[in-house]
Amino acid sequence: MRLLKLSSMGAALLLMVASCGPSTKMVGTWKPEIASENLPYKKVFILPMTENIRAKAAFENSVAEQLKRSGVDTELSSTHYPPEFVASSAQDRLNLVAKMKELGCDAVLVMSLFDSQTETRHV
Repeated sequence: MRLLKLSSMGAALLLMVASCGPSTKMVGTWKPEIASENLPYKKVFILPMTENIRAKAAFENSVAEQLKRSGVDTELSSTHYPPEFVASSAQDRLNLVAKMKELGCDAVLVMSLFDSQTETRHV
C-alpha cells in the first residue's frame, strides 16, 4: 500500500513538472511563390539572423540535418564565425559572401524572427 502511494505521488509530481514547461511552436512561414530555377542546390550556407545563441545553434543543426537527409551538403555559419558575429558593415557582408563562395556554396538559407507573441495561461 505504501509503495503504491509513493509511486502515485511520484507520477503526479513528474506529470506536474512536465506540464509546467514552456511550449514554442511555429505558426506561420513564408516562401516565394516562384521557386528558384537553379535547383537542386548542392551546398547551402545556413545563416540564422539572431542574437540568441541557443536558438541559432538549434536552427542550424535542425536545418542541416534535414538538408543532409535530402542529399544537400551544408555549411553552418557558427563553424566559420563566432556566435555573436553580425555583418553590420558593408565590408563584413562582402567578406561573408566571399567566404560562402570560397566554401563552394550555391545557396544561402537565411532565417530571421518575424514576430513573437508570448502567452501565459494559469490553471
